[in-house]
Amino acid sequence: MMQAQVERQIEMTRVRNQMYNLLNSDQKTVLEQRYQQRMNEMRQQLSQAEASMFPLWSAEQ
Repeated sequence: MMQAQVERQIEMTRVRNQMYNLLNSDQKTVLEQRYQQRMNEMRQQLSQAEASMFPLWSAEQ
């Protein structure tokens, strides 16, 4: 079962790479900007979750 999951992940990665290679440079730039925005949002959510889980620890920083 794990082997099948790994194979699916590899295939999904291969397809994403093929799709990425079809983009022009402007589209790649937009994709990178959106990716960075999502990463920033996830970092904020993680920070907020940590602050609510460890209020004293986060206040010291």
